[in-house]
Order: sequence, then C-alpha cells, then structure tokens
Amino acid sequence: MRFYLFLSLLLAVRLLTAQPVFYIPDTSAIITAEAEFADLYRETSPLSRFSSSVHSFALRFAVPLHERFSSRISVSRSGLITSIDKEGDISSAKAVTDRRSVTADAAFSLGGFLMQPSFSVHEQKNSYYYSYSFTASLRAERDMPSPPLWMHIFTRNDPALIEAVAAEQFISVPYVFAESGSHAGGTLLLPGNFSLEGIYRRGYPEKTAEDDDYRGVLALSSEQYDAALIKKGKNWKAGIRFSEFRGEGKIDAYYTRQSFSSITLSRAYYKSWSLFSSFLAGKRHRLSAELSHYSARGRASGNIQTWPFSSFLISVFGNRVNAILQGSAELLTLSVKDDILTESMRIIPRVQYFDIRPSFTSETWQPAFLVFGVRDYRRNELLITRSGLLLIASDFLFDYRSWKFSAGLGQFIPVYITKRDAAGPGAPPSGPGVKVQSDGGRWFNLSISYNF
Repeated sequence: MRFYLFLSLLLAVRLLTAQPVFYIPDTSAIITAEAEFADLYRETSPLSRFSSSVHSFALRFAVPLHERFSSRISVSRSGLITSIDKEGDISSAKAVTDRRSVTADAAFSLGGFLMQPSFSVHEQKNSYYYSYSFTASLRAERDMPSPPLWMHIFTRNDPALIEAVAAEQFISVPYVFAESGSHAGGTLLLPGNFSLEGIYRRGYPEKTAEDDDYRGVLALSSEQYDAALIKKGKNWKAGIRFSEFRGEGKIDAYYTRQSFSSITLSRAYYKSWSLFSSFLAGKRHRLSAELSHYSARGRASGNIQTWPFSSFLISVFGNRVNAILQGSAELLTLSVKDDILTESMRIIPRVQYFDIRPSFTSETWQPAFLVFGVRDYRRNELLITRSGLLLIASDFLFDYRSWKFSAGLGQFIPVYITKRDAAGPGAPPSGPGVKVQSDGGRWFNLSISYNF
C-alpha cells in the first residue's frame, strides 16, 4: 500500500499544482466551470479500509475591458482526502487537505509587450492568506504559444489546510508553503526551422512563522532548469526536452510558539529527458508519440515530539521519535495519442505505459531515558522493486454555438509488480495472510464554457 500511496501523492501534486499561462486578452466574455475527480487508490480487507482521492472545482469569469486589456476572476476549491479505518480499532483516521481561493488577474498588451499581474486570497478556517504575481513577456502574439522572452516575478504565501480526525478527536493543522522566487524563459528561433526553448526557476524560503495554534511551515530553496530543442517541418514536429531540479528545505511545526516537530530535507534531486514527435496523418488525424525518463532521489531527517509544551522536558524524558527517510525512483514512460478532428467534435485517445523502479528506506527510533542510548529502533524498506502500469485515457472537446464542452476520463491498469522476498532487518513480523481487494487509479474531468 505504501507504493500506491506514494503514487497517489505524486498524482495529487500534479493535479493540484497550477501551471503558468501566457495569453493575449480575449475579445469576448467567457464563463467557465470546471470540475475534476480522481479516485487514486482504494484498498479493502476484513481488517481495514483505505481510500485516497482528489477533487477540484473552479468557476472563472473573463471579460474584455478594451481591445488589448482584459480581466479574469476565478473561484476555486481543491483538496486531497485520505481515510484509514480499522475494524474495532481507535486508530481510524481521516485527513483532508483543503484549499479555497479567489484569484483576480488582468492582462494587457502595449506595443510588443504583454503584462499580466495577478492577486489571490486564500481562506482557511477564518484565516486569510494572499499570493501575488507579475508576468511580462515580449511579443506575445496570439499564434505564438511560446513568447520569445518572458519573465515571471512572484512572491506567494500559499496555504493548504490539513484537517484530521483520529481517535474521535479533531485536529486542524494549517500548513503554509512559504516561498518567494522568480523564473524567466523564452524561445529562440534558429535557422532550419529549429527553435530553442528554455526556463530557469529559483525559489527562496520565507521566514518561518510561529503562531498560537498548531501551525507548520514548509520552506524550500530550489533551482530548476528546463530546455527543449524543437525541429518543425511542414506537417510534423520533433524534439528533445531536458529538465533538472535541485532543492533543500525544512518543515517546522509549532504549538504556542514552541517547536514540537522539525524535519530537514537535506537533499532533493530530480532530472528528466524526453523525445517527442508528432505528424499529420491525413486531414483529421495528428499522431503523437513521446518517450520519457525520470529519476529522483532525496533524503530527510528530523524528529516528532509528542509533548510540545516544554523542550526541556522533551530532552529529559526523550518523549519524541527520530527518523531518517531516504529514497529514489526511476520512471520510464512511453505514450502514444491521436488527435482526431471531426465535423462536430475533437477526440484525443491516448495510451501510456509506465515502468517504475522505486526504492525507499525509513529508520525510526526513540532516545532512551535522559537521551542516552537508543530504544525501539525500526528499519522499514519498501518491498516493491519494480512495477508496470498502463494508462488508457481520452479527452473529448465539443463546440455548439457559443458553448464549449470538454471532458476527459482515464484508468490505470496494473501490469506487473515485483517484490523482494522478505523485509529488511528490524521490520515487524508479518501476520497471517488476508484477502485484500484494491481498486482506483481513475479520474474524470468536465469543463463547460459560454462565450458572450
């Protein structure tokens, strides 16, 4: 289940992370409603039940104020819901990561420039946070999706609320992702119908907050590079893409301004490469294929203190759990899709294959009395060494007069799973075998727009 939970978290981050958008103001008013649901993973046995899902909803209204000036307001809500229920056990728990926000942005062009400021307000249990950004690009023409030069300067204070119910007690923990930074990029046109695209991102951690309630702060410092070399022909396109990420950070949690938990991410490294191509096959078909490889590794260490009221008592009685977490993963994907254009709608079926090779190790222990010695040492190692998944999905787009409809659905299908023969030293002994039923790995999204 740990492997599927890890995959669920990766999918959740992908679904809940907003991507930068660069556009010329539209000449019409548009109302758009979008909803998405992903049933990530469910597991049922006679002893326990586990489920994890992602949901999101957004309502957007865009209106032109001038030929080259428009504004947009968005109201959105998204979250990750994880539930664990054990029969006859008080350890049943439910955790909800919830986010509600209102965003207002504007876009206006002047000469060969496009400027786009944005401001967001987030509400979490009667507490309000904000984030703002500013983007400027050079010659952002409508038929040119990648501007020759753009710069995005932003500072944000972006919250995510975790509400947990365990042992019939309610706990609310707002986590504030505190980061400032900027990134810039552009497209360079080369002879022979080649183009070179690049992006550089850098993030800086903000000051750690201390409040009079349970509150945590995740502060990250990171650098990321993205580059792509693309060759275009009359009816085809091909290219190669490379990305690299390096980061470090720290998670702090407080109660009455007293730190009771601290985890340091001392190393996080990620890189990827992709080969992609597409070509027209007749008047109504555009075939695309992509081969990608991803690799990541990281290490974190820290402690969780179960008595957050006095650091002196913690140091004396050792009422805390120390942990070292480290892992890595390699992912190879191959995807094929067909963009089919009919008279009334557009259909994009796709098939994607995933070959995953994860590795994860955790070490936990408690200090002995007066912090001398080690007790209750445990070492856990992920038993799954390789897994294969097949994704079958399709998108549908349909226009009817002033209305635009789009929908998508997909299903992950397990192909194979390879495990180690036994757990590593220090792992708790396994109990008798029980029948476990697992399901999930599907999602559905729907978008409806009306142009005035």
